[in-house]
Amino acid sequence: MTITAINMMSDKCDIPLLDGWDKNIANMPPYIQALKETANEALLATGLPTTGWEDWKYTNIREIEKLNFIKDSIVEEIELPISAFDRIENALHIQLINSYILYNQDNIPNGVTIKSLEDSLEDEWVKDVLSNVGNFSTMPMEALNTAHLEYGFVIQVQKDVQVESPILIKEYIQNSNKDSYLKNMPRILILLEEGAEVTVIEEKTGSGKYIKNQTTNINLKDYSKLKHYTIQNDDRSNGYNFNTVRVNCSTNSIYKNINLNVGAKLSRSEIITDLLGSQIECIIRGAYCLGGHQHHSTTIKTAHFEPNSTSKQIYKGVIDNEASAVFQGKIHVHRNAEGTDGHQLNHALLLCDKAEVYAKPELEIYAEDVKCSHGATSGNIDKEALFYLQSRGIDKKIAKSLLTQGFLKEILEDIVDSNIKEIFIDQLEEVKI
Repeated sequence: MTITAINMMSDKCDIPLLDGWDKNIANMPPYIQALKETANEALLATGLPTTGWEDWKYTNIREIEKLNFIKDSIVEEIELPISAFDRIENALHIQLINSYILYNQDNIPNGVTIKSLEDSLEDEWVKDVLSNVGNFSTMPMEALNTAHLEYGFVIQVQKDVQVESPILIKEYIQNSNKDSYLKNMPRILILLEEGAEVTVIEEKTGSGKYIKNQTTNINLKDYSKLKHYTIQNDDRSNGYNFNTVRVNCSTNSIYKNINLNVGAKLSRSEIITDLLGSQIECIIRGAYCLGGHQHHSTTIKTAHFEPNSTSKQIYKGVIDNEASAVFQGKIHVHRNAEGTDGHQLNHALLLCDKAEVYAKPELEIYAEDVKCSHGATSGNIDKEALFYLQSRGIDKKIAKSLLTQGFLKEILEDIVDSNIKEIFIDQLEEVKI
């Protein structure tokens, strides 16, 4: 598929990343103007995070301050890559291509509303979500996204609507400018009203030099259920990907997140879940497969505020060459959250001596009568298993690949839909590290 004349004119940034807001701020609602100004002031006060910040101790992003940036590059046409998800029947496709959003309005199921962020700024629930910013000084990438708040979209599923086909968000960035980096700051808002159910899949790809810094806000009302799957396969030579997901879960809601990170030169995924009611199930599983000089960081923070909810954070990674990975997970059990069942685990395979992984599991518990655990392991591939496969006539490289893929595929077992699971497995098998 070819998209023509899709990009806006080039806009050179004098101060990379901290150049404030776009020129049409005067046409935005007053609360958005105030929000963007507050975020920009916070960034100017704190700057981008350094390794002196506890949450960024093992992820150094200072290199991006030395890069040249443009807001949008001029591209006459963009050749979209073929997506394996295209074969999923009846899926609703939303495309984020550079700074443009494309979707078929006629294909939206009954009970589902999809609108651009610009057209949704006066909706009360959108106002509530965007205005609930927390502390920008501790969330610099979210502040950066807010300071550049300009485009994105919202998804709203009405009460008791169960959407059978998945919503597929295909996020593609292309920059043909070889001297400067494209800056991309989308915002996605998702609201599931009481009893609503839907599956949302994000596929992140791109080519050329770019930095993507996305924030997603998710609100789950009572008895709602969201399956949220992500494949991040950005440009491994020049792509930077920062992804922040904030989830508010109400009583008896279910949030299941499975993400696969195999792309980008440098990437960071931050998932913050607040369990604001009881009987909530929050399951976050992920896999990362890295090679070359790639770096990926995962930070997960789950807070239990009320009794009798369950949370799990389970991640597995394979790191080769001079790649590095970080896993930081925290489960915070507040005083009223008796009966919490919280578990956290990170396993990593290091395929060579230069590969690195940093694990920082945490529990902070202020309630009694809870079941909580955490752990982290790292080590080399099982030499006996490798020898066994070779003794059966399997080439060492193929045997190594079979073992690493088998190690990671366990993360995907929670994907019930066989077609979606097959696509995730195919993506893993295509990774060459």
